[in-house]
This record gives sequence, structure tokens and C-alpha cells, in this order.
Amino acid sequence: LAVRAITAAFPTIGAHTRLLCWLPLANLFQRVLDFCALATGATSYVVADPRQAMAEAAAVRPQLMIGVPRFYERVHAEIVARVARSPLPARWLFARAVSAGAAAAATSTPSRRLAQRAADRLVLARVRAVFGGEVEYLVSGSAPMARHLLDWYEAVGLPVYEAYGVSENIVPVALN
Repeated sequence: LAVRAITAAFPTIGAHTRLLCWLPLANLFQRVLDFCALATGATSYVVADPRQAMAEAAAVRPQLMIGVPRFYERVHAEIVARVARSPLPARWLFARAVSAGAAAAATSTPSRRLAQRAADRLVLARVRAVFGGEVEYLVSGSAPMARHLLDWYEAVGLPVYEAYGVSENIVPVALN
């Protein structure tokens, strides 16, 4: 039932979909996602070492990834740290691009969409490339994710859906 409900709610998961499986298979949400892959013909790539998940993402180019908030916090922190080591013009451009993405996500107007498209071409697509460049959305579970991280990922074009479920029965209960 859970697999049918998830695949009905997310019809983009299909034979063309690539998933990056880096959580242990004992993780029930990862297991349900793998069952969804089996049911739809999607391909799951299993990463042996979770510390290599982002390196593998570049090769796999997944359409969706799941993780825990701490994983997304670490990826965010690494991106921000790389930018901080960049020259001042690059740091300024990054900040403006994220700001343009956030403004367009908050309220879509023609001028904000135009600014977001420019920011996307110059900067934001490179941020998404860290995840392989084809991620449509990210899913987070196990704990609430900090609002500033949800906003930041939305601004760079990687919406995060938070999942909630009951571990005892492996059924996801809700997804924002």
C-alpha cells in the first residue's frame, strides 16, 4: 500500500528515474523508496560508503535523493565554505544569485523570474550540479529540518520535502 501511495503521489518516479541509495538498507524509508524503484522500474544505485554519497551523485546524476537533515546541513556547509574561499566577486555573485532565487521562490513576478533565470545560468545550476545536476527534489526524514536550510535549498532550485512516518510499520504518513 505504501509503495502504491507514494508512486501515485509522485508519478515522475518511473523507468527513467535514477535514485542514489546511500542510507543503510535497515533504514525503513530507504527500503520503501527502493521498493518504489522496483515497482516502477527505476534504477537504485547503492553507495557502499555514505561519506561518498555526493561524489557518487556526480556520476549517477539522480533525479531524487533522500537523506536526513544532518546530511543536507553538511552539504550546505561545504558549499558555503567553498564559496567563502572564493574571491570577493564570486562571493558577491553567489549571494546575489541565492537572493534572487529566494525572491522568486517567495513571490513569482516577471522581474523576479527573469532575475532567477539569470542567477540560475550564472550560479545556481552549479550548486545543483553538486547533486549531479538532475535532482528534481530532495526528501528529508528522521527529524525536522531547519527552516533556513529549507529556504536555502528552495532558493537554489532544490526543493526539500520533509517526510514523516511511523518506523514500526514502514508507512510514510505525511510529506509536505
